[in-house]
Amino acid sequence: PPHEPGPPGPGKRDDSLWFLLGIIALLAGIVLRAWGITDHFDHLLDSAFQEALALGHLSVPLSESRGLAVVGEWDGDLLLHAAHPPLLQLLYAGLYALVGAHEWVSRGVSLFAGLGTALLLGAIMHRLHSLRAAACAVVFFSLMPLAVFYGRTTNYEPVALFLVTLFFWAYLRTRGGGMRGLPLMLLAVVVGGLWEWTV
Repeated sequence: PPHEPGPPGPGKRDDSLWFLLGIIALLAGIVLRAWGITDHFDHLLDSAFQEALALGHLSVPLSESRGLAVVGEWDGDLLLHAAHPPLLQLLYAGLYALVGAHEWVSRGVSLFAGLGTALLLGAIMHRLHSLRAAACAVVFFSLMPLAVFYGRTTNYEPVALFLVTLFFWAYLRTRGGGMRGLPLMLLAVVVGGLWEWTV
């Protein structure tokens, strides 16, 4: 008679449990970051400064602002915000033009960036170590109070962290002489430079 496969060994069961733990932690992290996603910008670190700059793009043509955020006007000249790269405000402005200016739009960008960072950290640890290490990385990042608190801000940091993590994950794909990760490394560098200087 044909051999019937037996029950999964303890190793496979352990892997399944760790994978399930990672998924649960990831979902819990999403809920924690999404809590109050529609609240007004009146919390700590929620000054709506980036959103105000983004709204300026909707009233001043890019040909006049040269892609930089407008903070005001002085003696007939535009005052441009050049202390940071312009991509954050341009992204918010584009989203506002599509779905309207709402708090959840800006916070949604940070939410997806945090989700992407957690998944990339899991992929990095799985590649370097094991599924158990990947699950631990996802659990810690998803539920760590510091990451949850600052992951809800609509400033540069959540997406900047995602881009740094993307670069490292892409770099691991080039180890051993492969070039599969090089395009993603270049993309992370270019987008990161347009997003925030520190990337």
